Amino acid sequence: MAKQRMPAASAVQEEWARQRARSAQAGQALDEATRRARLQSDPAAVASGMPKVTMPEVPAYRGAPPDPQLLANQYKDALKQASKEQTYNIMVFASLSIPEEALRRIGRDVKRAGGVVVVRGLKYGLQPGGWKRSLDALKPLAETGVDLQINPNLFQQFGVRQVPTFVVSGEGVGDKGCSNAECAATVGSVVGDVTLEYALDVLADRNDVVGRIARQKAGLLR
Repeated sequence: MAKQRMPAASAVQEEWARQRARSAQAGQALDEATRRARLQSDPAAVASGMPKVTMPEVPAYRGAPPDPQLLANQYKDALKQASKEQTYNIMVFASLSIPEEALRRIGRDVKRAGGVVVVRGLKYGLQPGGWKRSLDALKPLAETGVDLQINPNLFQQFGVRQVPTFVVSGEGVGDKGCSNAECAATVGSVVGDVTLEYALDVLADRNDVVGRIARQKAGLLR
């Protein structure tokens, strides 16, 4: 009987290497299939890989399901509202050189009245040596939670040359200024180291939209 010839050791090693490679490829394919199956069956796993987007809130409904068209319209309205620029009828033009206690008073009063404090710029600039000092200078206002704008353009548009200047506008004013030509014609201002309540009382004597807004906002401070 003829003897069977045994394969060389090098051939055996090559065959083992091929088998290990095939096993590794099969394992990778299995892992990929498992991952896809998990994503398809687990919504949380899908969401974890997607960017987070803050959507506008839509009023919750109770009882019977709402009309789909009504829900769609309300969602569109909420989306439009979320994209609108914030506007204000009361602006107080200030400077970070004003004493801290006066800045705190301005910040508290303007917040209660639903207005905005506007400063021309940061006291110590944005350079590395002055950035922290500028933030410290903003603290008296920032700690009150008042809306704050750093906007030199508004100083120019409203002709502000002295601070504090208290401005009441009949039209809402955004960070780009008046939205129409009528805005500049329906503005009242008081200049000097006075309280917001005093400035509103002065403007409340006007028999126009500025006076009406001033009387309304003054009521929020009492």
